[in-house]
Amino acid sequence: ALCPVHIGHVDMLVRAKVAMEKNGYTVLGGWLSPSHDSYVSGKLHGQFYAEAKHRAQCVKLLLEEDFAWIKVSTWECSVEGRWPDYP
Repeated sequence: ALCPVHIGHVDMLVRAKVAMEKNGYTVLGGWLSPSHDSYVSGKLHGQFYAEAKHRAQCVKLLLEEDFAWIKVSTWECSVEGRWPDYP
């Protein structure tokens, strides 16, 4: 959900990149995708949460200095619909 986004989300991608490169792969990029508000509101059962547009902006701010190879995807948080929950 990236609610809130934190350095652990980025660290997961960095570690995956390192592991792939150790095995001879070239990593061209990665992305973080904030979940749609309807998914987050259901997950948090009415508790306060940052709207998707704000979470996407927070991801951009977190990545802009040191993680240019990781981008934010806003497709998931911008499309209306029912989102699956994976318990």
